[in-house]
Amino acid sequence: MANYLPIISIISTQSSQTVIRRYRNAKILVITGVLSSNDTLSTYAFFKQVVGYDLAAFFKRNSVAMRKRCEKVLEDLLSPKSGK
Repeated sequence: MANYLPIISIISTQSSQTVIRRYRNAKILVITGVLSSNDTLSTYAFFKQVVGYDLAAFFKRNSVAMRKRCEKVLEDLLSPKSGK
């Protein structure tokens, strides 16, 4: 059976420092959405250097579609439902 290093990847930089500190104190590697070349700090560097995938380029290519999708979901959630 293989041994695995527990890693939590958070793409956002707006995560709770209290929660991140709790995981790090438990010896869990937490990588966040900071732009850094350090693959033990940055989700983007981890994906590029370890996984071999450019996550930043993915978000650049798909940001318009993702934004439209999020706006549609928010609009649906915040608009009064007609006929219900």
